[in-house]
Amino acid sequence: YYNFSNILFDIALYSSQKFYSIELFKTFDLTSKFFKVTIIIESAEFKQRKKTKKDKQFLGKN
Repeated sequence: YYNFSNILFDIALYSSQKFYSIELFKTFDLTSKFFKVTIIIESAEFKQRKKTKKDKQFLGKN
């Protein structure tokens, strides 16, 4: 059982670090096109959100 919210967040973190690639999709073996689109949307929103000071503080462990 996977926590899909955590997976989306992890992929968003990879995206913000410029590691975003099809390899992530292969790793999770996602067959749902809808879920892939959701990941892309979540990643894009995360990129915008991480510009705020609060999110930068939250990501301070990088």
